[in-house]
Amino acid sequence: MYSPNKNQSLRRTTEKMVAQINQRIAAGDYVSAEQICREALKQWRHAAGPKSEEHLLIGPLGKCLEAQQKYEQAYELYMEALPNLKGEAYNDMYTSLLYLTERMGTFNKKEEQNPWF
Repeated sequence: MYSPNKNQSLRRTTEKMVAQINQRIAAGDYVSAEQICREALKQWRHAAGPKSEEHLLIGPLGKCLEAQQKYEQAYELYMEALPNLKGEAYNDMYTSLLYLTERMGTFNKKEEQNPWF
């Protein structure tokens, strides 16, 4: 059952956690930021927060994973989130996914071998 008050409380709690996450990221403490992100995402999902707003946690979590070179985990996270997003949130997550796949070498072209040389 939809409860606007429950979602408002959840959003306030999440905003506070995102502020902590951003502070840790700014300090280069990606391990701690990842832990906070995971806990916040767990709480969000347990409280049945809207999937369309999970990007507020998934974006920073993905960045933490990327910074720690946990590329496959970040990739799976982004792919899981995309179907639930629209508009700017989708574009931002898709852009993060593209940069990640480039970093992973997914789109690196192999040099074509010229049979004549």
